[in-house]
Amino acid sequence: MPTLIQIANELAVSFAQTQNKQHAANHLIIEINSLKYRHSKKLIEYNVKAAILYVIKCRLPGHSKESILFSKAEDYILKKLDTNNESKTSNNLNVASLTLYKTPL
Repeated sequence: MPTLIQIANELAVSFAQTQNKQHAANHLIIEINSLKYRHSKKLIEYNVKAAILYVIKCRLPGHSKESILFSKAEDYILKKLDTNNESKTSNNLNVASLTLYKTPL
């Protein structure tokens, strides 16, 4: 099963390679909102979703066109992420060690 970092890397590459960044942003939202924990099959929490976005942002080259466009889309993406009725506060989660399960669309 892929880790959070592996999923974020794949999504960063996908965002960078897609010409239509609005479509790429919507794709990120769908992919991230569909992620589940491998063992419990429960949807991941909002703070983990936000951490994935942070890793994606870090993977895009500094002042590249993709990085600038991602920064512009980031607030839109964060607002569209499902919160699963949770607060948007951090729980001091060690996100690098998470193993996730990608649900098929």
